Amino acid sequence: MSGFEAALLGDDQALYTSLASLTASPGSPLASDHGLTEVSTMLIGSETAARYILGHRDHLGDAPVFWTREQRGEEAATWLFFRHKYRYLERMAPRRPGGTSGRGFCVPETAVASSPAYERVLMFLAIALMESFGIRTWVTDDGGFAHTDGFALSHGRRAVIASWVRTEGASHLAVTARPGALRTFAEVTGHVSHHSATAAEKAGQRLAATAEYLNLDASWLGRRCAQLSAVGTERLARPRSRLLGLEGLEAACRFVAEQLVIIPRTRTAPTR
Repeated sequence: MSGFEAALLGDDQALYTSLASLTASPGSPLASDHGLTEVSTMLIGSETAARYILGHRDHLGDAPVFWTREQRGEEAATWLFFRHKYRYLERMAPRRPGGTSGRGFCVPETAVASSPAYERVLMFLAIALMESFGIRTWVTDDGGFAHTDGFALSHGRRAVIASWVRTEGASHLAVTARPGALRTFAEVTGHVSHHSATAAEKAGQRLAATAEYLNLDASWLGRRCAQLSAVGTERLARPRSRLLGLEGLEAACRFVAEQLVIIPRTRTAPTR
């Protein structure tokens, strides 16, 4: 949070100008001022993609499926700390509980092996945040999907392409209803959902499997998230930037605490 905030506050005036003139349209640059920090460019790219998808929300039906390009903790942390991301999830949440809406991630084993524990924790919490909104998550280790554009897909209707992660300075935005394109996107999500490394029927089971895949201790995650949920996170980080918030982090921690319930061991009475 402090790293994000230092970058955004340093760019405050230029960033405000860029966001005020932001156009969520195909081919739009990620930043009008190339002197912005990488974090500011990330925020502009993320907000551009979010606005573009929200602009087509009514055409995506009740249970769209999503594909996202985040592979590492710094990228995934945007879901936890960028305020517009939480509002986006609120508006894009499935309209009916227990539906078929899902989100796919490509996190190759090489990305897991080369990421320190704190980055893997951030990745885990971002996935938990999706699950907290009723969005089933799928994780594939197949690096062949690493360069697939981010998209939101309504089966048989249309797909909204919106990529900003690792797009080399330009957002990838488009809407398509071409049968061939829809079939390709459906094959991506279909393959990943059927071969997910974290496949399970219940959210808690998927989170436990995600922790295992990311080489994290699910018991520790459950305990730590329960502790943070009990006391809140503002003691650790109180953002000053209007663009940052703790809603995503707190929602993720609450959900993990609920789902990864730690059952205390029963102590047996000593024999005499």
